[in-house]
Amino acid sequence: MVAALTSFNDPLNLVAHKVGPALLGGNGVVLKPSTYTPLTALTLAEVLIEAGVPAGRIAVLPGGSETGRALVTDSRVDLISFTGGTTTAAKISAAAGPRKLLMELGGNNPTIVCADADLDAAVSAVVAGAFGVAGQNCLSVQRVYVHRACFDSFVDAAVQATRKLVVGTKRDEATDVGPLITEDEARRVESWVAEAAGRGAVVRAGGTRNGVFVEPTILTGVHEASTVLNEEVFGPVMSVMPFANLDEAVRAANGVSYALQAGVFTRSIDTGFQVAAKLVAGAVVINGTSDFRVDSMPFGGFKSSGIGREGVRFAVEAMTEPKNTIVNLVS
Repeated sequence: MVAALTSFNDPLNLVAHKVGPALLGGNGVVLKPSTYTPLTALTLAEVLIEAGVPAGRIAVLPGGSETGRALVTDSRVDLISFTGGTTTAAKISAAAGPRKLLMELGGNNPTIVCADADLDAAVSAVVAGAFGVAGQNCLSVQRVYVHRACFDSFVDAAVQATRKLVVGTKRDEATDVGPLITEDEARRVESWVAEAAGRGAVVRAGGTRNGVFVEPTILTGVHEASTVLNEEVFGPVMSVMPFANLDEAVRAANGVSYALQAGVFTRSIDTGFQVAAKLVAGAVVINGTSDFRVDSMPFGGFKSSGIGREGVRFAVEAMTEPKNTIVNLVS
């Protein structure tokens, strides 16, 4: 049996990434969705049962941390598939004991903008990748390293594009950036920005909070010890840093505990492949950002970003085990 635990962001997609492969592999699956977004999971389970999935093969178990603990410690569970943060992942690992784990634990994703990059394309992609869904996405662009030859031009263009974004309720079609999941999360993001500013960072755009809404924020001059450079913000905050040579940029990009996905912008395919080979990440997008995923790709990262890979084929393989039957023939 597979125990699937999902986070609040992408409440349909993340659930499907676990439930679909589990059922395809012949497993039963018990799903515990986020306490913030249980209705999507419940509705999907109803649809699957109506479509013919045996009711005994799928269950949805809404609840909080005690519910999750009961699920992951149940002796009937063979595999735990979890999407969420590293703190919860450590608790699950300790509670679950020696059983198979698949974990997608987020990212602090870098994008490198080379001197020969198409700046318009890079700015457009980075702004969209950093501030879409208010940054509440494991693939969000968080750190951007720009060659010093085009650093000022990039920052000016990114600031202009960011200031045009409309912040507000998602019920309004004009809204570009909606709310964070809770006001506590918005306050946390605000505090991380304040900490960076206290260490000398310059707030080039945004930096303010109104209830659950955080203005899309661009920081420059960020001290290397700042939380926004080392942890997953999960909010609309992007830090932009200059670099003098690619080796320096790659070292900085690789210099955090997360390694989910990354991007590099360059007009040289050779440079693109060279940088991609040196970046420690589960995927590198050339002339794109970390904010990319298709269902068929092996999805996951290295270091603190998780264990194993999702993606239909790869998740099915992970959620099954080979078994040998050896026959000795007798005459």
